[in-house]
Amino acid sequence: MVGDGSSGQRQQQQQRAPAAAASPAAARGGESPGDKAEPEEDCMGCRLTGLMLGLGGAGYLSSALWVDPPPRGAHRAAILAASAALLALGLGRAAGF
Repeated sequence: MVGDGSSGQRQQQQQRAPAAAASPAAARGGESPGDKAEPEEDCMGCRLTGLMLGLGGAGYLSSALWVDPPPRGAHRAAILAASAALLALGLGRAAGF
């Protein structure tokens, strides 16, 4: 049977159309889940866990400053910088950044 090929295209469109109409993205006007304008907010437990991990990591790293002999120079600066970074990340996580 010789055809113009349009029947095959129609069948493909008919197969795709119900799936696209049934998807939530089609109901919202064609937006995909990655195109959200506002990010989802985290639960309070997730924020508290992030805060505690940041504070705990900062405290653990900064405890190396009280060993005998104390770190000097670049080693001390690296410990302070890493502790400050973990503290900032924990606080930022709690604030929702």
